Formats: sequence, structure tokens, C-alpha cells
Amino acid sequence: MNFLRVLIYFFTVLILLALLFRVYVLIWALCVFLHKKKAPQTAIFGIVFGAGLEKDSSPSKVLEERLDAAVILYKTNQIEKIILSGDNRNIYYNEPLAMKFSLTEKEFRLKSLR
Repeated sequence: MNFLRVLIYFFTVLILLALLFRVYVLIWALCVFLHKKKAPQTAIFGIVFGAGLEKDSSPSKVLEERLDAAVILYKTNQIEKIILSGDNRNIYYNEPLAMKFSLTEKEFRLKSLR
């Protein structure tokens, strides 16, 4: 009977130590994760790829969303300049020019465009 009591006590202590170790590891991991958040890095360029034009030569909805995202990245100082890239097959279909006009309508500084 005495041996059984010692055995139960031993395994109870062993389980409690394992649980305490697990809690310690979780708290340590949370502390490490929370303290390692870094500020976003600044890139020199952000590239906006073309996504098509509407029939009136205005940017498509997808292209407008890309331009909006680029402006947000620029205004939050995550990029320094924006490169506009797209199809320029003829004078009637020019995605980079349409993107430039769209950004100037949003009062975006042209010095930041390439």
C-alpha cells in the first residue's frame, strides 16, 4: 500500500512538472514573438504591373486597386518611388500613361513615378 502511494505521488509530481514546463515554454515563445516585431522595411521602388484598360482608356478595376495599393505604400513610406509597367502597343492603348493620369487625378506627385 505504501509503495502504491509513493508511485502515485511520483507520477503526480512528474505530470505537474511537465505541465509547468509546457506553460513556461508557451510564455517564453509569446514573449519572444511579441518583442521581435519589426517596423516594415523601406524599399526603393514599388512596381505596378498593368492589368488592362477599359474601353474609354481608363484603368480597369484591378489596375485601380493596384494603383491605390501603391499610393498607400508610398504614403506610409514603405516605398520611395513607383514604377508603372504595362502594355504600350500603340498610341490608343497605353497602360502606363493611363496609370499616370489616374495617379495625377489622385494628386500624386509625379516626381515619384518612373
